[in-house]
Amino acid sequence: MSSTETDRLHTILFNFGLEEEEVKIFEFLLQNGPSTASQISKGTSIPRTTVYRLIEKLVLTQLVKELVTSQGKAFEAGNVQELKIILQQREDELSNLKNSFKELEKITRTMATPEIAKTKILSYKGLDGLKQMTWNSKNAKNELRIIEKSTMSQFLDYGFSERARTEFLLNKIQVKEITNEKEIPAWTEIKQFVTDYWKCKYIPSSLFEVKFEILIYNDVYAMYNYENNDIVGVEIYNKQLADMQRQLFDFLWSNGQELKKLNDNGKSSL
Repeated sequence: MSSTETDRLHTILFNFGLEEEEVKIFEFLLQNGPSTASQISKGTSIPRTTVYRLIEKLVLTQLVKELVTSQGKAFEAGNVQELKIILQQREDELSNLKNSFKELEKITRTMATPEIAKTKILSYKGLDGLKQMTWNSKNAKNELRIIEKSTMSQFLDYGFSERARTEFLLNKIQVKEITNEKEIPAWTEIKQFVTDYWKCKYIPSSLFEVKFEILIYNDVYAMYNYENNDIVGVEIYNKQLADMQRQLFDFLWSNGQELKKLNDNGKSSL
């Protein structure tokens, strides 16, 4: 048997779960025919007590057969067809695992935390809280929907507002706004944000009156109010809620009138 054939034999038998010393015994018997435990031990350099222990296992799998001769017990290599028994066992185990996996999927779906229980709600208060909510919205992926009472510069300092708008620009966030205002004065020096990433539509208060400022992005639905110097806000992290609010926003958007941009600083009017 060539070294290549030997290496291949070892690899295949290892794949069937045989240990290295078991493979050595089987290979020795293939090459030398019926042999005693002493001969196997001497030929493989495996201690005789270990040879006996391993042969008992190999006999059970029919890879080694026990012979009774005039000199006592001897052993010879069995037919490799017996490995089909091991193969069938593996196939049965795999089939059982597949069935168990299907059952596992059902169980984990049943035990999984309901979507509503995964909801995270964060509350904010005061001007700092309002800044945090505004800053969080820069994490919007692709699009930010806003229902607004007025531009952020009217209640947040101009420098902070410009930094936020710069982040929207850098992150290439398309901003859609809905308002009850027919006219919006100039509100920014970030001109590219106005020209490329900002749109605003007018909805009459008779159709939809804006009482809270609303932000919708990713899996977030956020709202805040800043009347009478009492600033309160809340962020709700829930995909189903955010998706539903996006649908409501898009319905209003489809019924709105787009404000015409009068300059690149955001001044707009019907």
